[in-house]
Amino acid sequence: MIFDEKNKNKIYLFLILAFVLIYIVPLGFRPLIVPDETRYAQIPREIVQSGDWVVPRLGGLRYFEKPIMGYWLNAVSQLIFGENNFAVRFMSAFTTGLSALMLFWFVRKLKGFEAAVWTTMIFMISSLVYYIGTFAVLDPHTSMFLTGALITFYLAYDAKKVKVKLLWLAAFGAFCGGAFLAKGFIAIAVPGVTIAPFLIYKKKWKEILWMPWIPFVVAVLVSLPWAIMIHQREPDFWNYFFWVEHIQRAIGSESGQHPEPFWYFIPVIIGGTIPWTFLAPAIFSVTKFRIPKDDLLLFCVCWTIFPFIFFSIPNGKLGTYILPLYPGLAYVLCVGLRKYFAEGNIKIFNICCKVIYIILIVGAVGFAAHQVLSMTGISAKVIALFTSKELPQTALYMTHEYWKWLAALAMVAVWIVLLYCAAKTENVQKKFVYFFVGPLMVFFIGNVVLPDFIRDGKAPEHFLMKYADKVPDDAVIVVYKNLFPEVSWYYNRTDLYVFHKGGELEYGLGHLKGSPEYPDGRRRLISKEKLEEMTRDPQYKGKLVFIMRSKRKRESVPTNVQFEVYDPDKGAIMFAIY
Repeated sequence: MIFDEKNKNKIYLFLILAFVLIYIVPLGFRPLIVPDETRYAQIPREIVQSGDWVVPRLGGLRYFEKPIMGYWLNAVSQLIFGENNFAVRFMSAFTTGLSALMLFWFVRKLKGFEAAVWTTMIFMISSLVYYIGTFAVLDPHTSMFLTGALITFYLAYDAKKVKVKLLWLAAFGAFCGGAFLAKGFIAIAVPGVTIAPFLIYKKKWKEILWMPWIPFVVAVLVSLPWAIMIHQREPDFWNYFFWVEHIQRAIGSESGQHPEPFWYFIPVIIGGTIPWTFLAPAIFSVTKFRIPKDDLLLFCVCWTIFPFIFFSIPNGKLGTYILPLYPGLAYVLCVGLRKYFAEGNIKIFNICCKVIYIILIVGAVGFAAHQVLSMTGISAKVIALFTSKELPQTALYMTHEYWKWLAALAMVAVWIVLLYCAAKTENVQKKFVYFFVGPLMVFFIGNVVLPDFIRDGKAPEHFLMKYADKVPDDAVIVVYKNLFPEVSWYYNRTDLYVFHKGGELEYGLGHLKGSPEYPDGRRRLISKEKLEEMTRDPQYKGKLVFIMRSKRKRESVPTNVQFEVYDPDKGAIMFAIY
């Protein structure tokens, strides 16, 4: 048996190396993707530079969309590693690793070593977990705290001694307090919608009445110091954070964000569970679709289903929201796969592997053929013949990046070989390892071969730094709202002006309906008329810088503004100095 306690040191080493290979090593390879990564780079940097660890600011403007914990963690990362892409993303990977570690320890404690290995491997290479875990957003931080919260609750529920139960409940409260400081009231909602159905089904009425009080008190004690400090410094913080960031976002009002249909998370979870999604036929073949008798499995089913329903109800949705349910889902998939193999089944698994590698072969051959034909101009001519249109430049994005697409094809070839081995071997655990290792290679190389068209369109570092030398130290910089975090980060400026509309900066600018009129924010929103006036004012001559994306409405810009345009077909950036 590969996953045996006798081999535990080798397995620990294998899991650590796999985590380091795909989560840690590539963190600095990619440029920062806008707007999220530059936003969550700049806010922590301002904390470090200003020494203000209470009030979050973006470009010098109050930014109250999240509490403070995620910014604290990212600020600590920058203090340790410096102001660079690796530091900006490190805490996302680190907190994902902590979630995996807690999950491994939890499952091993209750169900044994092999189950822990399977669960952790499933969790680590679920595509949603991986991509969010190597991206500079705050969801991995929140998910780590929620993972700890639900694990410690279950240990409290399972404990036989009163003293041990109380200690686990206190730990549960501490994790909830951390989750609250990371993302607010979701710290109550996710554990609540998981635990309540579980206890109700188990008819633990006494536990429902008394168990919440200890964690509630501890959570309040953990979060109260900063909650009081931010209230004293910024009395409107909790009003804005509760009503705008929770209520309005949930109901999808005009001020809410990211309105999506009820079914939005169905394709997200299907895609986010790849490559394990492809094994669904094998798992379903042994699933009876009955309520599990095993308490841990039942708890993890509740951990998966009810948060999924909870996140589906509000109108405001983002794919990252469902990250906290993946630890529970990983254990559910582990149980299904182990049961499938325990019953002596391998046929459906083998078929699934073959289907995947056939899809990969067809895709790889088609992509390679397209690149070769594009280099000769045949693709453009064929498309023009049938559509009367020229082939878009983005369709040819890799014809001049040979090493990138060759490296990507090589890794896909490795994955195909490993899938073939997984289908051919009779050893169940070898099958699982082969299936696991293939995506590792692809995930790793994906960080290295980022195409130029993505870099130009979604990662403006190259362009902004190209023009950095042209920006005087005393420049007055006006930017369109979508470029505010990027320009602030790359030029290390907290005095930018915002052109035309505030977007997510409306509150800090003092222009959001019902918000206080912050004097240091209101003067920083520049209208079209004001910008035109500034371009004619001699005091700004040679130091007025205006930056916006070329896909934004040109009619909103004064007619006398002439840009140095950078690749406008790709919707990149336009730059002007007066």
